[in-house]
Amino acid sequence: MNEVCGKDIHWTEWLNDSALLQESVDRFVKKVFDRESNKDKSLEYFSGKVVLTDSEYLNTQGHILEGLVKSKYKALNGFARSGKDGELKYSIVSKSMINMTDGRFIPRVFEQVLAMVQK
Repeated sequence: MNEVCGKDIHWTEWLNDSALLQESVDRFVKKVFDRESNKDKSLEYFSGKVVLTDSEYLNTQGHILEGLVKSKYKALNGFARSGKDGELKYSIVSKSMINMTDGRFIPRVFEQVLAMVQK
């Protein structure tokens, strides 16, 4: 956790600390893009947590972004063993957004999109 957020704590404590979550997002963007985050977009989650992120990250085409992230975080390749398209995304969604956090870190925008599709 020290590499993720700068503090040696249990991951469940980290999930409840807004400042450490923000620090984690900032570190992630810096590692992926080799620059500080612009913090020009916000992400709200079902938990009520809000973090600021970078518009370039949000607007980068999926395959390009996945390649960038996997090149900076080599361990993620272990979650996409077969190399099938979407395998890494599925692993991240099912493990971190649903199973490990009880759905608290599903972005609120997902709810908006589902509501629009149902109209």
